[in-house]
Amino acid sequence: SPGLVTQPAAAESERKGAWGALETAELQLAEARAFAGERGERLQVIDPGVVPEIHSSPNVPLNVFAAFFLALIASMVYLTLEFSYQQRKAESMRRSPGAAGHG
Repeated sequence: SPGLVTQPAAAESERKGAWGALETAELQLAEARAFAGERGERLQVIDPGVVPEIHSSPNVPLNVFAAFFLALIASMVYLTLEFSYQQRKAESMRRSPGAAGHG
């Protein structure tokens, strides 16, 4: 039964060889992971984005109020400038005596 003795010895030898290959592969994998970890940047998501369930639409009353308020301010500025221009024009006409009745 020398054949029976050699088969388990061959299997044991093959098992030890495979175990050594596995340990070598694991060591290479660990080295590769360590190398990749040193080179690359590690990003950590602090607050992941959330998609809202309800669609957000513009606030129409607020937009109408803002437009009205801006139009009111713009109208007041225009009227102030126009009134000031008309007043200066009338004042300059009063100061120059010959400008009114030439003809």
